[in-house]
Amino acid sequence: MPNYMATSRVRFPALLKEKTLWVLIVLGILYFFRPLFLDESFFFRDLYLHDLPEKQLLVDYVRAKELPLWDPYQNGGRPYLANVIYFTFYPFNALYLILPLLTAFNVTIVAHCLGCAVCAYLFARILGLQPLSSFIAGTVYGFCGYVLSLTNILNRILAMPYIPLLCLFWHLWLLERRKKWFVFAVVAGVGQVLADPRQSNILTLVSLLGS
Repeated sequence: MPNYMATSRVRFPALLKEKTLWVLIVLGILYFFRPLFLDESFFFRDLYLHDLPEKQLLVDYVRAKELPLWDPYQNGGRPYLANVIYFTFYPFNALYLILPLLTAFNVTIVAHCLGCAVCAYLFARILGLQPLSSFIAGTVYGFCGYVLSLTNILNRILAMPYIPLLCLFWHLWLLERRKKWFVFAVVAGVGQVLADPRQSNILTLVSLLGS
């Protein structure tokens, strides 16, 4: 019996052209207008105490052409490169080398909030929800109180977009058994590990194993 679900699902090129997806993105940009386009930044809790100084230290090390092996400022000194809370190898850290510190900091946080909304939208559409329902799903996941509260814990907000993204690719792999979806799932999983290899990644993988 043919697998109609695998052949009739909406395709990614078509998804990326949907107006509801772009409305979701534009609304997200407008929501974060102040940190993106005005001289303002996120600062609450760990952000100004730990995360922003840690990124400045990383930039200083790279520009001095030294490995970021040690943080001499926190707790009387502690490892930097070997400490997972610094997420040294996360790709978005490259922004700090090409943009002003606060700009890169703001863009990183906003991009991952938008990523939550977009990935949830795409996952909902792949599951078969209509564009409006997927728009609601993306809005709820990307801008709910829990996700927004994580913007003051940088590791956590960086890991959040990978939850629906991993579920999306894993769902497609289970549905179609095509190697590319498995590879994409692994890449998304690696991205989440580089952002936060602790609770977020462990809970995501446990959830996928139960599917």
